[in-house]
Amino acid sequence: YGVVYLEQFDAGLLLPLSNFMRSLLRYYGIALGQLHPNAIRSIVAFQGLCHLIGETPTVTLFRYFFLMLNQATGISWYSVTARKDYRLAVGKPDTLSGWKTGWFMVEAPWVD
Repeated sequence: YGVVYLEQFDAGLLLPLSNFMRSLLRYYGIALGQLHPNAIRSIVAFQGLCHLIGETPTVTLFRYFFLMLNQATGISWYSVTARKDYRLAVGKPDTLSGWKTGWFMVEAPWVD
């Protein structure tokens, strides 16, 4: 089982997860529920841009443009920030108060 937040779906999350999203979670050793909704927005935007230019999204390419950052102690929440001089995803909300209150458990093959 794994936790999924409603705000993650508002950010563009789709189930089942793409191969790229599963690869990204495996690479960083994190669960889907640990991603801040704005991280989902950046990842979804990256996938969309790759699709537009005919490029397959990969972890290596993602890491070229973005950093995954641990934002908390205890339960670790992760955000995504653009590397210097790369702003591929703009217009994300600055704050999302209360996003952790709307959640549910899912059972799926991609939940590690």
